[in-house]
Amino acid sequence: MAVAESVRIAAPASRPWWRGRTGGAVAVVLAMLVAFLAWKNGLNWPGSLVWNSLSGYLDRFQAWLSNNRNVAHPNVVFSI
Repeated sequence: MAVAESVRIAAPASRPWWRGRTGGAVAVVLAMLVAFLAWKNGLNWPGSLVWNSLSGYLDRFQAWLSNNRNVAHPNVVFSI
């Protein structure tokens, strides 16, 4: 007859907070803050990302949608 022995396995020690998910999030936020403070006056915002330039892209996209909505073989965009 076989006898099973029970052996207690020690639970692993908990990790410090800076090596877990919270520490990673804090590190990312701190890195973003340091990058913002370091380059806030050195780099300019790209002109193509300004809201005033977005209307032209949207107008061209709307014209493309209007022109291609009734073609014989529609684009994948219309299938979705």
